[in-house]
Amino acid sequence: MRAVPRLPARKNRASLCGWWKGTGCSRIFPAVPAEWEDISFTDLRAQGAFLLSATMKRGKVSTVSCHSEQGGILRMLNPFGENRFSVEGISISRINQEKDILFIECE
Repeated sequence: MRAVPRLPARKNRASLCGWWKGTGCSRIFPAVPAEWEDISFTDLRAQGAFLLSATMKRGKVSTVSCHSEQGGILRMLNPFGENRFSVEGISISRINQEKDILFIECE
């Protein structure tokens, strides 16, 4: 087992979940080192009063969940890439995709 380097909390958090002004969307695991194949986080705050949780297994995002504190639309870079994904808890009609960005309408 490899030792995980100790990083300042801010850098660690940014490697797990970030927001980029250029796209205006949240990104899941944007800067996780390749050797961190199995990793997860719970309730990290994202732009727009959203709490995001996610799991990566064998280097691929397997689950993402979102809790909205105020409603609105979560803009998120699709962490699943070309892979199919399923939706629980809301109607699929509340999710739109433009190129590689998901727009998720939350209450």
